[in-house]
Amino acid sequence: MRLAIVTTGDELLRGELVDTNTAWLSEQLFAVGLQPTTHLTVGDDPARLLESIKSVCRDHDLAIFTGGLGPTQDDHTVNAVAVATDSPTIFHQESLDRILALFAQRGMPFSENNRKQAAVPAGTRVFVNPAGLAPAFQFDLKGCRAYCLPGVPTEMKALWCTAVWPDLAAHVPSLPPTAYQVLKLFGVPESHLARDVADMIIGNPDVSFGFRAHYPEVWLKFLVPGKTHEAACARADEIAKAVADTFGHRIFARGNDTMESVVGKLLLDRGLTLATAESCTGGMVGMRLTDVAGSSRYYVGGGITYANEMKQQLVGVKREILQRHGAVSEACARAMAEGARNRFGSDLALAVTGIAGPDGGTPEKPVGTVHFALATPEGTFHRMRSFRPDRQAIRLAASTTALNLVRRYLRGDLGASATASC
Repeated sequence: MRLAIVTTGDELLRGELVDTNTAWLSEQLFAVGLQPTTHLTVGDDPARLLESIKSVCRDHDLAIFTGGLGPTQDDHTVNAVAVATDSPTIFHQESLDRILALFAQRGMPFSENNRKQAAVPAGTRVFVNPAGLAPAFQFDLKGCRAYCLPGVPTEMKALWCTAVWPDLAAHVPSLPPTAYQVLKLFGVPESHLARDVADMIIGNPDVSFGFRAHYPEVWLKFLVPGKTHEAACARADEIAKAVADTFGHRIFARGNDTMESVVGKLLLDRGLTLATAESCTGGMVGMRLTDVAGSSRYYVGGGITYANEMKQQLVGVKREILQRHGAVSEACARAMAEGARNRFGSDLALAVTGIAGPDGGTPEKPVGTVHFALATPEGTFHRMRSFRPDRQAIRLAASTTALNLVRRYLRGDLGASATASC
């Protein structure tokens, strides 16, 4: 099946926004055995968009378009499809009613250009947007089944999951049974992962393997065929076990789980609470923990102890430690974690302190030096890591490393005593 994904918008061509829609849709399709053959981004020029709709539908069996359904002058998808299909533009009454009700509910005056978001080409199959205003719609052109979805990722994903994919699945040719798995690893370079699974890939030529560098993580994806879905799942589990036998604790999650969701589940299972004290990560660890719904059951809170004064005032780091060892040190990290555990009354407390740069490094403590400490009932664990000198990369890698320290403690495989430093 020839399958195209088309995104629209000058902001994508100019690099003002990153096109995450194509990546997300491609992964959803790959997981069910559909491989896109074309990715295309088109700007907000009406003539170019019309030409692209015609050519994409001529050359493909299935096309998915995102973007251009909004209220502004540069949103042209509805009109372009209407011209391509020789159909008038009409208003979808249910969507228009929802728009009017939303404005009334929020006490906002209705803007006439918002009416445009309820417009669709006549004769299309319309899907009401559960997460926004503009609906999605399906049309047929030149033998191609095509869908148009909003470009806002949250709206696009909601429409895809609730309406578009169920409709599409009912119309695509019967696909062979498959099983899809994603294994997420931390602490393994992508090149090492590829090297160590090379024999596995060679030994399973009918399996589609894929790698994704998602710094600081790396993901291994595989789509396994089978005579039945159960057989495909059993074989996928065998492959996953073989990978786990090779990489052990470095596999931290599968599927849609994240490092923070895995840590949350482990804390819940153990009935433990966690607090944080963060310096160079500036609250990123706490943010990631609270991104998970229900995290209030195990995350009690924390302090962003960026300045030395805050390290002293919020979590009780002694001035002598800062004067003798500095803020970026094992001693300070330990004191931060132990102080946070006492201050917030949690079972565990996690501390991060380091140099994110670009300034502040020394020969002894270069940019990218980060210390971690986890205070527990058994004592305080410490780790030190050196990351590549890029401020955002350091903060992201440090937050992941910190969460991974909690994960490994809860799994019982830190492999060193609480007083050890490594």
